[in-house]
Amino acid sequence: VQSLKRVNRESIVTKIDEIKKEATETVKSIEEKTEEIDRLQESINDHKSLLEKQKKLDKYNFQLKNKIKELDNEINFFEENDSCPTCQQDLDSMFVSNKVEKQRHKKEEVLEGLEKLEEQYDSITNRIAEISTVQSRINELNKEIISLNSSLNHSRRGVEDLQSKLDEEVE
Repeated sequence: VQSLKRVNRESIVTKIDEIKKEATETVKSIEEKTEEIDRLQESINDHKSLLEKQKKLDKYNFQLKNKIKELDNEINFFEENDSCPTCQQDLDSMFVSNKVEKQRHKKEEVLEGLEKLEEQYDSITNRIAEISTVQSRINELNKEIISLNSSLNHSRRGVEDLQSKLDEEVE
């Protein structure tokens, strides 16, 4: 009987040691995942400022496109009218030519600005997509940590149960 109790006690102690070893590995894994989350979050700390820049670029894009429409309307007006529709006076051809040339030049400048703006917008959009991928990875890691914490709690309860059995054996 004593021998069986000793073997049973040794079995319980061995099982407790195994569970504690697994728990230590689980804690280490949780720490590693937490460190990775911290690194990933550090790498995406520009997210808020990018969203603000994207909003501003949307606003500027709208303004530039409106400016292009205004310039097109002015160019069309001078190309299609020989006289002022309001006062019926003839428009000087040199004045019209200069005005059209000036508006075309302005339009080219605005189009160049719009092109640069769209490049910036594309760059920001790409970065936001990268951030989204990183956030997905962070979410995966958080789910893994939750699972590991659950496993760790289960292990702790197992050790407590085995420790209770061991204490009963001693009594």
